[in-house]
Amino acid sequence: MDTRVHFIDLNPNPKLTEIARCITARQDSGISNRKAEHSGVFVENSDVLDDNEKFAVAFIEPNGEVHIGRIRKLTPRECWKLQGFTDDQFDKAKATGLSDSRLYKMAGNAVTVNVISEIGKIIKKVNDKN
Repeated sequence: MDTRVHFIDLNPNPKLTEIARCITARQDSGISNRKAEHSGVFVENSDVLDDNEKFAVAFIEPNGEVHIGRIRKLTPRECWKLQGFTDDQFDKAKATGLSDSRLYKMAGNAVTVNVISEIGKIIKKVNDKN
């Protein structure tokens, strides 16, 4: 089965995106009333869905394009990876016995080091020019 994966806003007016929304400490809270607060994963099945595929959804974009698939939450591991952590770092935290709720919260409270590092490089360039 041919499968495409996109991010989708988890709110009453969802939008398909290529980029995940901000990872928040409330990532595990499900559908949000706030626009674009956090993402789920929309797994699009381009072939006909089989009988085992429960909870299939159709998503229609403003341009009329139809996508059929299913929506799932980001896993704690995916949240950690989006924040720039390695699988090894996640595995060490998980091995301590932390619940998924705590792992989601830790990812949401983390600073995305690689993004901050790039911002720092730009600030340094500007500072060095002056």
